[in-house]
Amino acid sequence: MSKERVSDQASEMKCKKCGQRPRSRTLLPNGWIQTDLYCGGSDCTALPSVTEFPISSIPTPAAAGNSDSNSIRPEDLKDPVTKTISVNMKNRWSSDDIELRKLKGICRLDLPGKIYRRFDTALQMNEGCTIITTYYGGRETCGISKDSITRAHPCVLESCTLCTAIRSAFGNFLYGSSSHDGTYGPGVYTYVNPASAHQALASNLQGKAKNYTIIQCRVVIQGKEKKAANPYAASFVNESGTAFCAQPVAIIPTHLLIYSVIGKKQDAITEPTAKELDLNNTGKIDGTVSNHYRERTSGKLPNRHANPDSRLDEDDSFHPRSVEDLDDDDDLPDLVPSLPPQPGATVETLHFYDQTHDSYELSNYAPYLVTYEGKKYPTAEHLFQAIKASIRGLDRTW
Repeated sequence: MSKERVSDQASEMKCKKCGQRPRSRTLLPNGWIQTDLYCGGSDCTALPSVTEFPISSIPTPAAAGNSDSNSIRPEDLKDPVTKTISVNMKNRWSSDDIELRKLKGICRLDLPGKIYRRFDTALQMNEGCTIITTYYGGRETCGISKDSITRAHPCVLESCTLCTAIRSAFGNFLYGSSSHDGTYGPGVYTYVNPASAHQALASNLQGKAKNYTIIQCRVVIQGKEKKAANPYAASFVNESGTAFCAQPVAIIPTHLLIYSVIGKKQDAITEPTAKELDLNNTGKIDGTVSNHYRERTSGKLPNRHANPDSRLDEDDSFHPRSVEDLDDDDDLPDLVPSLPPQPGATVETLHFYDQTHDSYELSNYAPYLVTYEGKKYPTAEHLFQAIKASIRGLDRTW
């Protein structure tokens, strides 16, 4: 057969619109494969199937393999298919601690033709199956997350689980091991939630990285949460979103995703704890500060311990104190007025509760003596202004 003839046949099996991806195919109950004119991508409209032929006559793999080697090809982030990958990852990301900050790069994984044919076999041997997208997180030791834009092939380091998974299409793992052990025994474990794949990746790292890399996969799913004796058995997904595949034939890596994360807890504005804010051991400030104060201080709270003077008598009731009770105003900072500002200024409050867990509020104009770091203030407003002056650098810095 001439090269021109082979080229024509390969071209006929590609999408009629994009001309790049293979046409979408479906395995029918009668054992036949129906082929569409289009690939089914988000940018290519899928039309009714027009071709049917027996499985035994299928000459091409599920995706076009350009050679017998692995290659990594950076994709344009503006490409419609790439945008779909990005949107899916962002929508699926779910974590209480880690937030997806930015998807920096997407690389297509071109695998040997035998890998695609292996995946085709899994499709044919699992009637009524579906294909889903999952994510795999493995140890990366070669720095591929830094240079993947120019890297053409995965590394050959045995310690790099990520590249090993790409090279063997999950046929081989860390340090020559043929599988990963988990809840369901030896096999390949991937996740519907990319944050879970990131967690598996991060657990193998020493410290934090600037960029992270996980693999997007396509997995043949039967939906039954049990292993089958069939070597081409499809995977299943449990209630937690973990996809287990007993054999690598039912899973194929498709894209390399390079991204950065941000910790929700580390970057959120944290308020002082009850231990940090103590009311002279007679009560505890609950750590709530008015939104106006947080905005005025750019979200930065002083890290000193606030110790307002005790305002609770022996039976835990409030005991008001007037401004005149203050004996010495010399303890006030120079830039803080000796009397509260006139009505009309912003109103702020200190929220606290006593040992009986009854909640109270102290207005910035309330006539209660406040002691902070050994200094006495006639009202809470004096304390607020002293804190603001300190943050602005007019008094002292925290």
